[in-house]
Amino acid sequence: IQSLLFFRILQGFAGGGMVPISQSILADSFPPEKRGQAFALFGVAVVVAPVVGPTLGGWLSDNVSWHWCFLINGPVGVLA
Repeated sequence: IQSLLFFRILQGFAGGGMVPISQSILADSFPPEKRGQAFALFGVAVVVAPVVGPTLGGWLSDNVSWHWCFLINGPVGVLA
């Protein structure tokens, strides 16, 4: 259990900077008149993803196969 706790803390430290860094990249990448729209789209993705992900995963598991919950990450990663 100690290693699980240690690596979870390490994961928190490593991932903690992702949101501030991505927001600073957004602020630098968009002009002031488009910045609000960029941050709004960023916020929508953060809110919608936890709803769509489990719903899509459940649908895939019920209708196709649980394997597709993992296989769908390939095309999404290529598109990103």
